[in-house]
Amino acid sequence: MKLNRSEFLGKVALGVTAVSSLGQVFAQTPGQKNSLIKKVTIVGAGLSGLYSAYLLKNAGYEVNVVEAKNRIGGRLLTVFDEDTQLAADLGGEWIQENHFTIKSLCKELGIELKTYPIMKDVLIGDNLIESNLVKVNFETREIIKRVLSLYEKMSNEKKQSLDKLDIYSFLKYQGVSESELYLLDMKYSVLFGESIRTISAEKAISAFEIHENGFPFQYKIQSGSERLIDTLKNKLKGVSFIIADPVVSVEDADNIVKLKTKSGREIESDVCIFAIPSNQLNTIKFSPDLPKDKKLALLQLRMSRMTKAAVVYKGTDYLRDKLYVQGDGIFQSIYSNANKNKSLNKGILSVISTGDRSEVISRISSENLNPFFKNNLDSIELLSTLKLERIHLNVWQNEPFIEGATSVYSPGTYEVKSILARKHGRIHFAGEYLGNHNGTMEAALLSAIETVNSL
Repeated sequence: MKLNRSEFLGKVALGVTAVSSLGQVFAQTPGQKNSLIKKVTIVGAGLSGLYSAYLLKNAGYEVNVVEAKNRIGGRLLTVFDEDTQLAADLGGEWIQENHFTIKSLCKELGIELKTYPIMKDVLIGDNLIESNLVKVNFETREIIKRVLSLYEKMSNEKKQSLDKLDIYSFLKYQGVSESELYLLDMKYSVLFGESIRTISAEKAISAFEIHENGFPFQYKIQSGSERLIDTLKNKLKGVSFIIADPVVSVEDADNIVKLKTKSGREIESDVCIFAIPSNQLNTIKFSPDLPKDKKLALLQLRMSRMTKAAVVYKGTDYLRDKLYVQGDGIFQSIYSNANKNKSLNKGILSVISTGDRSEVISRISSENLNPFFKNNLDSIELLSTLKLERIHLNVWQNEPFIEGATSVYSPGTYEVKSILARKHGRIHFAGEYLGNHNGTMEAALLSAIETVNSL
């Protein structure tokens, strides 16, 4: 039976409600767990890895977690500015209305979500347009609607053919003008982490459908996304954590998975879950070796380049309390979301740059960083009266053991996700790159659920 989109989303909502308390269900019915598996090692202490550990611990398994970095959290990173007493996220941040899993998990863990209705200003060159959306014209919207309608009727073979094109070229072929494509690239490059010139047409169309009425980013975690990490960690009493010790090899033999870390530790378990970015799997020696199609798929899947900054400023005399500027300059998104300490007359602006823009910022020396940000913010009349004090910055493509912000499905990656999700003997895989809504916290959780269910 074929479902239309509204019916599908309804079933997804029901399904997520059922799995959001998966740990509780397992805890109540321990006899359902796989009796052949007693001990599980999870490589990677990001959101997907920690949620996998949370579900498995509640199901009665013995769990070890191994993390390469000297902190847990992966691509969730919250900075706290001591002077202003304000928090800002330098990593994953926004939760959409249809992200049912993370909303349910936050409710289960007692984590408060704040609603952030966003008003947007669009900055094209020096022209500031007060707008609620980056709006394409009527003709472009009709073309996109037609494309979405065609996509719903496509066979898998036709979808695979569509995957050979980037979405920019495909929409141009469909009649979208260069000026309208410029607006679409401006609108979606922050979502994808790279220009739409580099994104598979087949992968991008589903995002276009979800976002055809603008970005449905409506929620954030109160006090920062890293609170979710801290709360999960506190729920993992009895779980063994090994931090700042990357795995260098894994051997699956004699019904045992043996891991070896850089420091020389050896860890044995019944099964292993690798919940690390896909690009890091190529740094680990697998025995037996990964199949050729999986190794090729790892090379095909790229990570987006993204720089995210929390800019501390003095002065609160901009136009809106909840500011969002989307532009085509070096800074693509600038927003505040009422992140202010009014008694100090100070606040924090979040600034995002992706792709080549991010590369430019990553090469600026530390002594020139403040002047660079000040000059570019001053060029925006809306922000010219703010006095920049300091910058908290993270360049995700330069982050050790991560080397990117989100997974990027380029043309020619139609079967990559299914290949990468396939287990390798007793070794399983999880992570943002495998879940629906890739590039989001929701994807990380959905992937963890899929992996735990596969055990």
